[in-house]
Parts: sequence; C-alpha cells; structure tokens
Amino acid sequence: MRRQSVESVDFELPSVMNANAKLTLLLEPTSGTKFPFSALLFVACFTMVRTENKTCVNEYITEHRRFLRTDCGVVETPSDIPPETLSAELWSNQIRRLHSDGFVHLRDLTHLDLNWNQISTIEEGSFNGLRKLTHLYLYGNRIPVIDPIIWRDLTSLQTLWLGRNPLDLTSESLRGLRRPLELVLNDPGDPDDRRWIGSRLCWLKAEEEAGTITWLRQGGRLFLPELEGDVEWDELRCGRITFL
Repeated sequence: MRRQSVESVDFELPSVMNANAKLTLLLEPTSGTKFPFSALLFVACFTMVRTENKTCVNEYITEHRRFLRTDCGVVETPSDIPPETLSAELWSNQIRRLHSDGFVHLRDLTHLDLNWNQISTIEEGSFNGLRKLTHLYLYGNRIPVIDPIIWRDLTSLQTLWLGRNPLDLTSESLRGLRRPLELVLNDPGDPDDRRWIGSRLCWLKAEEEAGTITWLRQGGRLFLPELEGDVEWDELRCGRITFL
C-alpha cells in the first residue's frame, strides 16, 4: 500500500494558552501494514486554530513583570494577574464594570491600561491598593461621570488618559488627584475623537495656567484638548476663575 504523507505546518505556541485558541493533534500511521499498536509509528502535527479574535495576546513577560491580555473578549478584570506585576495591559476587551478591590493585590503596579473597553461604571474602591500606580489609561470607554472617591489610593498618579468617553468633565471629577497631573483628553491621531465645549473647560484652562495640569507630549505632538467650532485650545479665553 502506498504511504500517505502528512503536510507539515509551521506554528508558534503562545506562552499562555487562551480561550480563543485550541490545540488539535492529528495522528496518522506511516503505513497501512497491520502492526501491533505499540509498534506503529505516528507523525504528530499540531495546528493552532483561532476563532474570531485573531489578534488576542495573552501572556506574562516575566523579565519585565508585564501582563498582557489584549483583544481577547474579556468581560471582567482578570483575577489571575500575578501580584508582582508592574504593568497590566487589558486594552481592547469588553470590560463593562470595574469592581471594588479588583486590583487590590497588585501593590507594585505602575501602569494599568484599560483603553478601548466598554467601561461605564467604576465602583468605589476599584483602584484600592494601587498606591504605586503612575499611569492610568481609560481612553475609549463609556464613562459618563466620575466620583472622585475612586482616586483615593492613587497617590502616585502622574498621567491619566480620559478621552473618548461621554464624560461631563468638571473640576470635581479630578478632585483628590495629585498635582501636577498630565492629562490626555484627545489623541491627535484619532480623527473621530470627541470635541469638548470650551466654556465648560475654563476651570481646566485655569489649572493649565497655574501649572497644575499639563498635556502629554509624545513623538513631537502635544496632546491638547480639541474644542467644538473653530476654536483652538490656545485661543480659548476665559474670565477670572477660581478652582479647587
């Protein structure tokens, strides 16, 4: 009987398997000759079959203490993030709610990236324990309002991304956060980013002039707020404002 060959497949195994992938084992004898089972020679061929999420990254980089679970359809904040993690990247998932004490075990965390989820509710205590956090990314969510009590433990925060949210941003929203604070309300690389009503950000203009709020500068670009109409941020003129 003619031998049937099995075509080889090149693949890479991720360091951590995830729910969007499965491992299929194909076994085929090299001959149709009737040998005892223990004597048969098998060719093993692994194929990685991915479902609709083709870009899911799910791994932990030990050297950098970096946890990644991005674009994986996650709906809750993961409970398996190692406690020694410095950076947790959970962007482009479907997380809708941040629960109290959801990150409380991550005492060394400095960067938390929750950009491009569906977060609409941030419970009191959601950031409990994150006293070393310096960078928080909440861009591209569905946050309508912020209770400043959520910032209580973020005593080291330096940079906050809040753009692309249906947020009514007031001076009360950022109460309790350390100053100076680097704030990102718009991304110049996002043509569909929201535009803000200038008169409602006069308190922020006053903070900028006082040096308590600064804007991110990256790759030669300054991430200034974008306003409705033809008014540029630098052209916004407000009367004398007292802010807390």
